[in-house]
Amino acid sequence: TGCTDVSLAHAEVIGNGDGRGSGISLAVSGRVTVRDCRFHGHATAIGVRSCHDALVTRNRITGSTADGINITDCQRAVA
Repeated sequence: TGCTDVSLAHAEVIGNGDGRGSGISLAVSGRVTVRDCRFHGHATAIGVRSCHDALVTRNRITGSTADGINITDCQRAVA
């Protein structure tokens, strides 16, 4: 929360098997990028809320029990 210039690339994020929680959750942040990552077994793999200048691209999401990607209340977000 409240970060600037955040980048996550080429990571593998695996849930604990209960299908809950998030792979990554970004809130009230700016210039954030999540790209070329793999997420498996979360409720929401990628959550981006109240951010600006967000890029979410080329990610592989499997086994999500809710939203794969959830982007809300953002300005200049590309997914």
